[in-house]
Amino acid sequence: MKLRIGFVSNSSASSFCIYGAEVSSCDEVALIKKVQEAFPDATIRVGYGMADICETLQSKTALEFHSTECGCYIGKSWCNIGDEETGKQFKATVEAAIKKFFGDDIKCGTIEEAWYNG
Repeated sequence: MKLRIGFVSNSSASSFCIYGAEVSSCDEVALIKKVQEAFPDATIRVGYGMADICETLQSKTALEFHSTECGCYIGKSWCNIGDEETGKQFKATVEAAIKKFFGDDIKCGTIEEAWYNG
């Protein structure tokens, strides 16, 4: 562990640990159609990238998202596992929700990311 002693300004860090998948923005138009079919009241702007799609899914489902430069990570935090829920049940629920929109070929797993921006 690195310790820094002294004053630090204009810096930020972000990290997360979810069970989910990385989704690229390759087929944005098809994903928008799928999300709008599932949620007709959703407004998603073409050309605004995966952030709009993922934000809509986050607001309409129990999933969360984290944007990247070329897509997003979407899934559910491990801290949200139910008291009576097994890890297998948790994974199955998350995978079903993700595959509903992104197809059966998407691979899910635990994703841990951290970055420093400063």
